[in-house]
Amino acid sequence: MEIRRGGSMNIENPLLPALTAELSSYSSLSSLIMLYILRLLQKLFQMFFTPDTGLDEDEESRLSDAQGVISRLRAEKERAIEAVRDGRKRIAELEEAIRGRNMKAEEELSAAWLREKEENEMAERYRKEREDATAEAASLKSHIEEFRRREEEHRRDAGALQQQIEQQSELLQIRGAELRDAIAYLAKDDSVSCTGIIGMLDYLNSEIFQVCAQIEDIWKIAQGDSVDLSGAVDDLQNCLGPTAVDVLGAIRAHHCDEHGAQMVLQASLLQAAGEIIMAWAPSMNATENQFVRQLYERIYVSEPQAVSAKWRALTKRYVKDCHTTLDLSQSITSRIIHIVEDILELAGLTVVPQHVPESSGFVEKLHAIVCHCIKLRETIGEQVLSRDYRLIRPTCDEAFDVETMEDSDPPNDTQQEQPGGRDRVLFLTGLGLESYEKKREGDLEVGAIERTVHLKSKVVTHATLQDLTTVVEGRTTPR
Repeated sequence: MEIRRGGSMNIENPLLPALTAELSSYSSLSSLIMLYILRLLQKLFQMFFTPDTGLDEDEESRLSDAQGVISRLRAEKERAIEAVRDGRKRIAELEEAIRGRNMKAEEELSAAWLREKEENEMAERYRKEREDATAEAASLKSHIEEFRRREEEHRRDAGALQQQIEQQSELLQIRGAELRDAIAYLAKDDSVSCTGIIGMLDYLNSEIFQVCAQIEDIWKIAQGDSVDLSGAVDDLQNCLGPTAVDVLGAIRAHHCDEHGAQMVLQASLLQAAGEIIMAWAPSMNATENQFVRQLYERIYVSEPQAVSAKWRALTKRYVKDCHTTLDLSQSITSRIIHIVEDILELAGLTVVPQHVPESSGFVEKLHAIVCHCIKLRETIGEQVLSRDYRLIRPTCDEAFDVETMEDSDPPNDTQQEQPGGRDRVLFLTGLGLESYEKKREGDLEVGAIERTVHLKSKVVTHATLQDLTTVVEGRTTPR
């Protein structure tokens, strides 16, 4: 080492390069400290060391001070080195922490990158799905438009079809109503059988016979002055003919055999019952009934059975509705009572008591007979459509017909029948029944009318009149 006194001091210390090299190897954090120490040492060497060989006390003092400074510097160096070591250690720890953080950051970044990739893939998938959905929606929209167009066409077609259906339905209802009316109008089903009608007619004949037999219990031979019988004679001739008047006149003249009066009375009641049953309206007079009957006969010949029968049923039904059954039956019963009184007066008989309406049970039975006749009229005229039923009720002096009549008092073997006697009817004793029906071939009517006798009428002939006259002329004792 060279020391120049009194001038600038150049110090060449082999420790300085080594120290400098050592300090330069430290990190930049301690480089400034090392540089500062180095410069301080250079300055100290320049101050205290000279090129002189001898040292004075001042210089030794300065040297001692310098050495103290160097010692302090060495201590500071040691501390600095220790600080550097601590710094390096701290730096290593920081670097380790940084590396850990970097690794964690890299892992997080990798995870984030994976997530981003997945999200991108998902987004791409969603985008593709959205594009597919958009395309499908567009296709569906096109189909919907097509369906709407077709729906509109179908709606128009359905509206037209609905209108046609409504028209067809209305037409069907009209045709159905017409068909139901036609079925109801042209129906040929009967509400009652032929056997039932025959039973009703037999019951009527029996009741009239019993009533006429009962009349014997309430009459007696008239006494006193004769009465004017011209009105009764005219009425009876119009009803039964002059023969009935003659029979009653013979009974009145001889005051005997009231059986003849009973036969006349029975025939009169049967004819009255027949008029009620066959009348179009019992409340109408004979001329009006005859007009309607002729009109119906034309319809019956010209129209099918179902049409004419329905016309007959409706006409009789609505004509009947013009009068109540009670009023009609009472009115007819009063007329029949008047006929009974006329017959008894012509026969020279009188009623005990004086008026038939006061006789016990007689009027009630007559009224029941009238009601039964009205019921039979309704049955034959309104409830039978397959055929036409008519009563067989021959009148006085009508030719005897074995096909439709039955003699209720036939002559025995000992009686001789007068020429032309049995072939003529005297009185009617029981109503008969016949029917007329148009023949059919398949479903068509051929126009021919078939007549069927279901119940023969019962009559007495003029042969019975011979027996009655013989009895009347041979009896001299009044009853």
